Amino acid sequence: MNFPLVLLAGVGVGCGIILIIASLRSPRPSVAEALQRMSKPLADTVPVGNRASSPVTAMAKAVGLEHLLTDSVRRDLRTLGRSTDEHIARCLLCGLALGIAPLLLATVLALEGTGISVTVSAGAALLFAMTGIALPALGLHEEAQKKRRDFKHALSAYLNLVGVNVAAGRGVEGALETAASAGQGPAFSAIRRALYRAQVTGKTPWAALDGLGIEMGIDELRELAATISLAGGVGAKVRESLAAKAATLRKRGLTEIQAAANAASERMAIPVVLLVIGLIVFIGYPAIDRILTGL
Repeated sequence: MNFPLVLLAGVGVGCGIILIIASLRSPRPSVAEALQRMSKPLADTVPVGNRASSPVTAMAKAVGLEHLLTDSVRRDLRTLGRSTDEHIARCLLCGLALGIAPLLLATVLALEGTGISVTVSAGAALLFAMTGIALPALGLHEEAQKKRRDFKHALSAYLNLVGVNVAAGRGVEGALETAASAGQGPAFSAIRRALYRAQVTGKTPWAALDGLGIEMGIDELRELAATISLAGGVGAKVRESLAAKAATLRKRGLTEIQAAANAASERMAIPVVLLVIGLIVFIGYPAIDRILTGL
């Protein structure tokens, strides 16, 4: 019996068993998950991870994919609201999906009578599997950076709302909570959750904002927390400080948008240059070929 066909059948049976177990398994939530959900407002509660993928996660940890979770990857996952178990499970599934492709090709060629050595098939499957494992992490950082940019844009609007509430006579803590409840979107939801956790645990709102900045890797949020802490502690001009900080964030946002537009314009020039080069080669090749053949 052909070895690639047997190997492919074994992989297919194993993947089928995993899918059956994952679909039938519905475990109870852990104590940590229950406490985490209780510490969040009901309107902003989101499901923590996908418990149905726990068998796949266990397999990913068994093969050592947990070592791929560096500090930067963990920070990006926290920014996107994804769990580490979900990430390593996705890495394993992508690796299996791409690793099966060379085996399928080897099986098809074997059925047609064109044999491929077992070493080549196994090496290609291993190479494709390693590539598939690395694929989920390639766009993770860029996606997290995009969410951080969106958060910074929303943060400038949040600062303006806080300044308006302070000008209306509210205290710093009341202005922070009122401004957070007035907006919508992921950024305002994250700020509301952070302020709510601070209220439950007895921390100050600026300490909660500083922790949120550390968690998401946003330095501007930490700077805001330091500014509000100084303003609330020594009675500085809160409104002017917040207005200056909002103006700084807007300038940074405009600078980033302009830089992104310039980079996109430069990338658009590359296909045009390649098209012109191809046109020149297409037009000039017959003349050059006739000259060379005539010599």
